[in-house]
Amino acid sequence: MNEMMEKYSGLLQAVAAAALGVALFYAQAQILAVFGLLLLTPYIVLWVSENARWAVLSYLLSGLGIFLLFGAAAALTTVPIIAGSSTCAAMLIERKRPMWETLLYPSFVGAGLFALVFVLLAWAQGMHLVAEIQQEVTNVVQTLLDQIRYAEDLTYYAKGMEQVTASALISRLMQIYPALLYGASLMMTAVNTLLARRVLAQMRPELGRAALADFCLPRKAGYVMAAVTVALFLAKSAQIPGGEILSMNSNIMCIAILLLNGIATFLAFLRPSVPPALRGLLVALILIFLDAWYIFVLFGGADIFLGLRSRTWRGKGV
Repeated sequence: MNEMMEKYSGLLQAVAAAALGVALFYAQAQILAVFGLLLLTPYIVLWVSENARWAVLSYLLSGLGIFLLFGAAAALTTVPIIAGSSTCAAMLIERKRPMWETLLYPSFVGAGLFALVFVLLAWAQGMHLVAEIQQEVTNVVQTLLDQIRYAEDLTYYAKGMEQVTASALISRLMQIYPALLYGASLMMTAVNTLLARRVLAQMRPELGRAALADFCLPRKAGYVMAAVTVALFLAKSAQIPGGEILSMNSNIMCIAILLLNGIATFLAFLRPSVPPALRGLLVALILIFLDAWYIFVLFGGADIFLGLRSRTWRGKGV
């Protein structure tokens, strides 16, 4: 019996990963969107713990499951993104690449694949791309305004003011849509990669443990971000067509990366003496309750150019 289980271990894990992936997709579509943040984890774990063959089979089975539940459009837009991001993250984990590469590279792959799939789908269905994006953004804004309209402390808002607010929000969100897309991809990649590393630490101890505190951008990455920011600022100042929107999106993307690096730096300082749960609570306090995200952005920039991380103890694990 054990020999048979071992013989078909890869196949069973591929089926289990596909089933979990489809279940998470169903949960994020029908119950709560936050379940979508975990979509990549089963596939990353499968690729690293078994091999690429079973991971590819799992992608195909997931595509079939999503197709049966939600149709061809959902399968075609979801599976390529899952496959591309998971494969990139798994390959970097296998090669024991630095944490900053393991988180950033798959996030760029995921955002790029989403944009490519969206463009191809819009073209295939004869949709106007900008109009389709605007409709998606409008739906999100309208949902938020519907929630605000019924909030007890905001009942005094007039309908006309809500319409003006919706118009302004839609206009701004349309301009920064690429940056928002990348921010979502970065968050998803970080959550799934760190969770997968936790699981893999038990299955493949030679890979070692990993934590967000190990995310440390090298100085060359800081120079690249600075150069891009300055170049696009000059393009904006010279009133080059598209320069303002490109500069705005680039700034937001750089802030998101610096924010992640700043949180990692903060955790690295706390790691020697503060329990993991309390570290998480402190980060949540600063981000959510104090709304002081800029502190982490400053921390992230200072770590890159002043080497703050090298001034603190750097152990292993969380």
